[in-house]
Order: sequence, then structure tokens, then C-alpha cells
Amino acid sequence: MSEIVVDTVPDRAYDIPMKQRTPRYNGNRLAVLLDAQGRRQDWLAERSGISRSLLSRLITGSRTVDKATAERIANALQVPLFLAFDIPTGNDLLPEEAFSLSKEASAA
Repeated sequence: MSEIVVDTVPDRAYDIPMKQRTPRYNGNRLAVLLDAQGRRQDWLAERSGISRSLLSRLITGSRTVDKATAERIANALQVPLFLAFDIPTGNDLLPEEAFSLSKEASAA
């Protein structure tokens, strides 16, 4: 009889306990903001200190970034975080993070 092996390494985000998750920010609004400001991706990558390839993947939706990186990008564009990025909701946030982000959005 064969033995059943249980894999203990989580391979999906929902396998990780909620307290260990880090909110991720989707950059699907960045292309519109760059266009509205007459700026190019190269400018934003240099100004925010991220690679051009990361920025490109962020804009196309194939990558997300953490809050610190999202804030650097929003600061480079001189816009509030909530205008540049979709604010994470649901299972991606701990309750205190959701409260803190909603206060930021309502204050702006």
C-alpha cells in the first residue's frame, strides 16, 4: 500500500494564514495617470526608483507591488495613493490595515 504524503509548504496565497499576508497593489491606473501628465514609463521608473520592467509589468497587470513601493510611485506622480492604485480589500488585508487605508482615502 502506498503512503500518503502531505505537502506542508503553501503554494497558494490562501494557504498562508491571514496575519502573514501583505496587501498587494494593482497598478492598472498608472497608464492613464502617465498619459494625463504627459509622462513616460521611463520617467516614472527613474523617479520612483523601480526598474522599467517592473513598472511595465505593473501597468499590464502581471505584477503587483507592496504598499511601500506603491507609495513611492504615487509620490513620484504627486497623486494620492488611492488615485494611483486599487486599494486592496477583502482577504488581502488585516482589519487594522483596512481601517488605516479607508482613513487615508477619506482624508484625501
